[in-house]
Amino acid sequence: MGHNRLFLVLGLALAALAGSARAGTLVGVEAKFWHPEVDAEVKASTAAIEGTEIDMEDDLDLDSADSVPYLKVWVGGSQRLVGSITRLKLEGDEAPTVNIQFEGETYQIGIEVESILETTIYRVAWEGDWIDTDTVRLGTILGVDIFDTKASIENAVVGKEEFDEDIPIPVIGLQGEVRLPHGFGAYGEIAGLYIESGDDTGSFVEFEVGAKYTYRWFSAMAGWRQIDIDIEVEEGSEEDEAHLGIGGFIVGVSAAF
Repeated sequence: MGHNRLFLVLGLALAALAGSARAGTLVGVEAKFWHPEVDAEVKASTAAIEGTEIDMEDDLDLDSADSVPYLKVWVGGSQRLVGSITRLKLEGDEAPTVNIQFEGETYQIGIEVESILETTIYRVAWEGDWIDTDTVRLGTILGVDIFDTKASIENAVVGKEEFDEDIPIPVIGLQGEVRLPHGFGAYGEIAGLYIESGDDTGSFVEFEVGAKYTYRWFSAMAGWRQIDIDIEVEEGSEEDEAHLGIGGFIVGVSAAF
Protein backbone atom coordinates (compact mmCIF):
# COMPACT_ATOMS: atom_id res chain seq x y z
CA MET A 1 0.00 0.00 0.00
CA GLY A 2 2.79 2.44 0.85
CA HIS A 3 4.46 2.02 -2.54
CA ASN A 4 1.12 2.55 -4.30
CA ARG A 5 0.64 5.87 -2.52
CA LEU A 6 4.17 6.98 -3.39
CA PHE A 7 3.54 6.18 -7.05
CA LEU A 8 0.25 8.11 -6.87
CA VAL A 9 1.93 11.22 -5.45
CA LEU A 10 4.79 11.16 -7.95
CA GLY A 11 2.46 10.18 -10.80
CA LEU A 12 0.20 13.17 -10.23
CA ALA A 13 3.17 15.51 -10.11
CA LEU A 14 4.66 14.03 -13.28
CA ALA A 15 1.30 14.20 -15.07
CA ALA A 16 1.03 17.86 -14.18
CA LEU A 17 4.61 18.38 -15.36
CA ALA A 18 3.86 16.82 -18.72
CA GLY A 19 0.73 18.92 -19.16
CA SER A 20 2.09 22.26 -18.04
CA ALA A 21 5.82 22.39 -18.86
CA ARG A 22 5.00 23.49 -22.42
CA ALA A 23 3.29 26.57 -20.98
CA GLY A 24 6.52 27.66 -19.31
CA THR A 25 5.56 26.89 -15.71
CA LEU A 26 8.19 26.28 -13.07
CA VAL A 27 9.33 22.85 -11.98
CA GLY A 28 10.83 22.46 -8.52
CA VAL A 29 12.24 19.86 -6.17
CA GLU A 30 13.09 20.12 -2.47
CA ALA A 31 15.07 17.59 -0.43
CA LYS A 32 15.56 17.84 3.34
CA PHE A 33 16.88 15.84 6.26
CA TRP A 34 15.03 16.09 9.52
CA HIS A 35 16.51 15.24 12.95
CA PRO A 36 13.48 14.90 15.24
CA GLU A 37 12.81 13.71 18.75
CA VAL A 38 9.79 11.40 18.86
CA ASP A 39 7.03 11.07 21.47
CA ALA A 40 4.90 8.03 20.54
CA GLU A 41 2.04 6.21 22.26
CA VAL A 42 0.03 3.32 20.80
CA LYS A 43 -2.91 1.26 22.02
CA ALA A 44 -4.18 -1.72 19.96
CA SER A 45 -7.31 -3.51 21.21
CA THR A 46 -9.66 -6.22 19.99
CA ALA A 47 -13.45 -6.32 20.24
CA ALA A 48 -13.12 -8.21 23.54
CA ILE A 49 -9.79 -7.17 25.07
CA GLU A 50 -8.70 -3.60 25.73
CA GLY A 51 -5.12 -2.86 24.75
CA THR A 52 -2.47 -1.30 26.95
CA GLU A 53 -1.50 2.28 26.22
CA ILE A 54 2.20 1.88 25.42
CA ASP A 55 4.77 4.65 25.55
CA MET A 56 7.01 3.37 22.76
CA GLU A 57 10.15 5.05 24.14
CA ASP A 58 9.76 4.54 27.91
CA ASP A 59 8.13 1.09 27.84
CA LEU A 60 9.86 -0.45 24.82
CA ASP A 61 13.08 1.60 24.52
CA LEU A 62 12.32 2.69 20.99
CA ASP A 63 15.38 4.37 19.47
CA SER A 64 15.31 8.06 18.66
CA ALA A 65 15.20 8.95 14.99
CA ASP A 66 18.42 9.69 13.12
CA SER A 67 17.84 11.46 9.80
CA VAL A 68 14.32 11.44 8.40
CA PRO A 69 14.13 12.11 4.63
CA TYR A 70 11.63 14.60 3.22
CA LEU A 71 11.04 15.00 -0.53
CA LYS A 72 8.79 17.54 -2.24
CA VAL A 73 8.18 18.15 -5.95
CA TRP A 74 6.00 20.83 -7.51
CA VAL A 75 4.88 22.17 -10.87
CA GLY A 76 3.75 25.75 -11.43
CA GLY A 77 4.54 29.28 -10.38
CA SER A 78 2.15 31.27 -8.19
CA GLN A 79 -0.33 28.36 -8.54
CA ARG A 80 1.36 25.01 -7.90
CA LEU A 81 0.55 21.31 -7.77
CA VAL A 82 2.63 19.72 -4.99
CA GLY A 83 3.49 16.17 -3.96
CA SER A 84 5.59 15.23 -0.93
CA ILE A 85 6.58 12.24 1.18
CA THR A 86 8.11 11.89 4.66
CA ARG A 87 9.01 8.53 6.20
CA LEU A 88 9.94 7.74 9.80
CA LYS A 89 10.97 4.31 11.12
CA LEU A 90 11.97 3.50 14.72
CA GLU A 91 12.99 0.17 16.26
CA GLY A 92 13.46 -1.04 19.82
CA ASP A 93 14.55 -4.15 21.72
CA GLU A 94 13.56 -4.27 25.40
CA ALA A 95 12.01 -6.45 28.14
CA PRO A 96 8.85 -4.61 29.35
CA THR A 97 8.45 -3.74 33.04
CA VAL A 98 4.65 -4.24 32.89
CA ASN A 99 2.39 -6.77 31.17
CA ILE A 100 1.32 -5.40 27.78
CA GLN A 101 -1.93 -6.20 25.98
CA PHE A 102 -1.51 -5.59 22.25
CA GLU A 103 -4.02 -6.79 19.63
CA GLY A 104 -5.43 -9.34 22.10
CA GLU A 105 -2.09 -10.89 23.06
CA THR A 106 -0.22 -10.52 26.37
CA TYR A 107 3.48 -9.67 26.37
CA GLN A 108 4.73 -10.47 29.86
CA ILE A 109 7.15 -8.71 32.16
CA GLY A 110 10.80 -9.68 31.69
CA ILE A 111 10.47 -11.34 28.25
CA GLU A 112 12.32 -9.33 25.62
CA VAL A 113 10.22 -7.90 22.80
CA GLU A 114 11.20 -6.35 19.48
CA SER A 115 9.16 -3.29 18.50
CA ILE A 116 8.85 -1.28 15.29
CA LEU A 117 7.04 1.98 14.64
CA GLU A 118 6.66 3.33 11.10
CA THR A 119 4.88 6.45 9.90
CA THR A 120 4.78 7.58 6.29
CA ILE A 121 3.06 10.84 5.35
CA TYR A 122 2.03 11.41 1.73
CA ARG A 123 0.69 14.76 0.56
CA VAL A 124 -0.97 15.92 -2.66
CA ALA A 125 -1.90 19.62 -2.53
CA TRP A 126 -2.50 22.85 -4.38
CA GLU A 127 -0.52 25.88 -3.23
CA GLY A 128 -1.52 29.38 -4.31
CA ASP A 129 0.19 32.70 -3.58
CA TRP A 130 -2.14 35.68 -3.15
CA ILE A 131 0.58 38.16 -2.07
CA ASP A 132 3.94 38.05 -3.85
CA THR A 133 6.26 41.08 -3.83
CA ASP A 134 10.01 41.69 -3.67
CA THR A 135 9.88 41.57 0.13
CA VAL A 136 7.07 39.19 1.11
CA ARG A 137 5.14 36.17 -0.16
CA LEU A 138 1.98 34.73 1.44
CA GLY A 139 -0.13 31.85 0.17
CA THR A 140 -2.61 29.07 0.88
CA ILE A 141 -2.30 25.27 1.03
CA LEU A 142 -5.26 23.02 0.14
CA GLY A 143 -4.86 19.26 -0.22
CA VAL A 144 -4.85 15.89 1.50
CA ASP A 145 -2.35 14.08 3.72
CA ILE A 146 -2.41 10.31 4.02
CA PHE A 147 -1.03 9.06 7.33
CA ASP A 148 0.14 5.44 7.10
CA THR A 149 0.99 4.39 10.68
CA LYS A 150 2.19 0.91 11.61
CA ALA A 151 3.34 -0.50 14.95
CA SER A 152 4.33 -4.07 15.80
CA ILE A 153 5.73 -5.93 18.77
CA GLU A 154 7.11 -9.47 18.79
CA ASN A 155 8.67 -11.95 21.22
CA ALA A 156 9.61 -15.63 21.15
CA VAL A 157 6.59 -16.71 23.26
CA VAL A 158 3.65 -14.85 21.71
CA GLY A 159 4.93 -14.13 18.22
CA LYS A 160 4.16 -10.93 16.29
CA GLU A 161 1.13 -8.64 16.42
CA GLU A 162 0.63 -5.49 14.36
CA PHE A 163 -1.34 -2.24 14.42
CA ASP A 164 -1.84 -0.78 10.94
CA GLU A 165 -4.11 2.18 10.19
CA ASP A 166 -4.31 4.60 7.25
CA ILE A 167 -6.32 7.80 7.56
CA PRO A 168 -6.55 10.49 4.86
CA ILE A 169 -6.90 13.99 6.31
CA PRO A 170 -7.70 17.11 4.27
CA VAL A 171 -5.15 19.86 4.88
CA ILE A 172 -5.70 23.61 5.02
CA GLY A 173 -2.84 25.94 5.80
CA LEU A 174 -0.79 29.04 5.18
CA GLN A 175 2.79 29.50 4.02
CA GLY A 176 4.99 32.46 3.31
CA GLU A 177 8.40 34.04 3.40
CA VAL A 178 10.10 37.36 4.08
CA ARG A 179 12.77 38.31 1.54
CA LEU A 180 15.76 40.24 2.86
CA PRO A 181 18.67 41.80 0.92
CA HIS A 182 21.44 39.69 -0.67
CA GLY A 183 19.28 36.56 -0.98
CA PHE A 184 18.65 36.02 2.72
CA GLY A 185 15.20 35.52 4.18
CA ALA A 186 12.88 33.67 6.54
CA TYR A 187 10.09 31.23 5.76
CA GLY A 188 7.20 29.54 7.55
CA GLU A 189 4.37 27.09 6.97
CA ILE A 190 1.50 25.85 9.13
CA ALA A 191 -1.29 23.40 8.32
CA GLY A 192 -3.77 21.37 10.31
CA LEU A 193 -7.21 19.81 10.37
CA TYR A 194 -9.47 17.32 12.09
CA ILE A 195 -11.52 14.62 10.38
CA GLU A 196 -14.20 12.22 11.61
CA SER A 197 -15.35 9.20 9.62
CA GLY A 198 -17.91 7.05 11.43
CA ASP A 199 -16.31 6.10 14.74
CA ASP A 200 -12.80 6.88 13.49
CA THR A 201 -11.08 10.24 14.01
CA GLY A 202 -7.78 11.73 12.99
CA SER A 203 -6.13 15.08 13.53
CA PHE A 204 -2.82 16.73 12.92
CA VAL A 205 -0.97 20.01 13.27
CA GLU A 206 2.19 20.60 11.24
CA PHE A 207 4.47 23.62 11.07
CA GLU A 208 7.95 24.58 9.93
CA VAL A 209 9.86 27.85 10.40
CA GLY A 210 13.41 28.72 9.44
CA ALA A 211 15.98 30.80 7.63
CA LYS A 212 16.64 30.65 3.90
CA TYR A 213 19.27 31.73 1.40
CA THR A 214 18.44 31.96 -2.33
CA TYR A 215 20.76 32.47 -5.29
CA ARG A 216 19.01 32.45 -8.66
CA TRP A 217 17.29 29.05 -8.96
CA PHE A 218 18.94 27.47 -5.88
CA SER A 219 17.94 27.77 -2.19
CA ALA A 220 19.34 26.40 1.07
CA MET A 221 17.34 26.39 4.30
CA ALA A 222 17.51 25.41 7.96
CA GLY A 223 14.83 25.51 10.63
CA TRP A 224 12.50 23.61 12.95
CA ARG A 225 9.75 21.20 11.87
CA GLN A 226 7.00 19.84 14.14
CA ILE A 227 4.20 17.34 13.47
CA ASP A 228 1.56 16.14 15.95
CA ILE A 229 -0.72 13.29 14.87
CA ASP A 230 -3.62 11.69 16.77
CA ILE A 231 -5.56 8.70 15.43
CA GLU A 232 -8.48 6.94 17.16
CA VAL A 233 -10.15 3.91 15.58
CA GLU A 234 -13.11 2.04 17.11
CA GLU A 235 -12.57 -1.72 17.51
CA GLY A 236 -15.89 -3.17 18.69
CA SER A 237 -16.48 -1.71 22.14
CA GLU A 238 -12.80 -0.79 22.46
CA GLU A 239 -10.67 1.87 20.82
CA ASP A 240 -7.30 1.77 19.08
CA GLU A 241 -5.17 4.86 19.46
CA ALA A 242 -1.92 6.23 18.06
CA HIS A 243 -0.27 9.48 19.02
CA LEU A 244 2.89 10.80 17.42
CA GLY A 245 4.66 13.99 18.39
CA ILE A 246 7.66 14.59 16.13
CA GLY A 247 9.82 17.70 16.30
CA GLY A 248 13.38 18.76 15.55
CA PHE A 249 15.83 20.65 13.35
CA ILE A 250 15.59 20.32 9.59
CA VAL A 251 18.02 21.30 6.82
CA GLY A 252 17.71 21.07 3.07
CA VAL A 253 18.05 22.47 -0.43
CA SER A 254 15.67 23.23 -3.27
CA ALA A 255 15.88 24.12 -6.93
CA ALA A 256 13.32 25.60 -9.32
CA PHE A 257 13.64 25.78 -13.11
